[in-house]
Amino acid sequence: IDPAWTAPAPSRSAYSNNANENNDLSHMRMGRSPDSGAVYRPLFEFPVGGLAGTRILSATFSIQLYHSWSCGNTPATLWRAHGIASTPKNPWASSGFAAYLDTQWAAANKDACFTPAQPFMYFGGNLTGDVQFAANGGWSSYTVALSAMSSSGAGESTTDRWKRFNVNTAHLTVQYNRAPRTPTSAEKMVESFPCNGAPIFVNTANGLTQRASLS
Repeated sequence: IDPAWTAPAPSRSAYSNNANENNDLSHMRMGRSPDSGAVYRPLFEFPVGGLAGTRILSATFSIQLYHSWSCGNTPATLWRAHGIASTPKNPWASSGFAAYLDTQWAAANKDACFTPAQPFMYFGGNLTGDVQFAANGGWSSYTVALSAMSSSGAGESTTDRWKRFNVNTAHLTVQYNRAPRTPTSAEKMVESFPCNGAPIFVNTANGLTQRASLS
């Protein structure tokens, strides 16, 4: 098994909202803003060309939650997105979803019910199978988006799901295995010696020699 591969950071990230608001990148926003009412989705693009042809054993997307509007746990959903058209603001029309991946719940309110906690949220679910799909297709990049929308498509305009995530904390961690390559003819060469009618002994002086070539 090859070692776990972790993209240290997305190659690109962007935010998108249905009101075409301009915003800073102090945090990555998700859900309906309690201030403006605009609905936000953050997007993250990861380089995955090195996973082409591998068997994906597990995949996890993680990100650190800074603030939630709600004092109690509310959901965030992970989706495979169609890609990022522009940064730092991606057009809302280009921020659609291609596949639902997972839902996780968390809270980290910094207002009425203040908590210093900034928990990491870890998403799995259908992610392993979907990264396998990307590896099978030899994709060079893989884009995910966070949304307040449930897997059924409801709830994205619900203010109590509003969240802000710390920038530069998004990671895609993949455990994979790459099958060894087919050995060359030279590597498959077997040394042979005439028997001359004499019995063959193994594990004696000048006995059996086994060679392997790692790849």
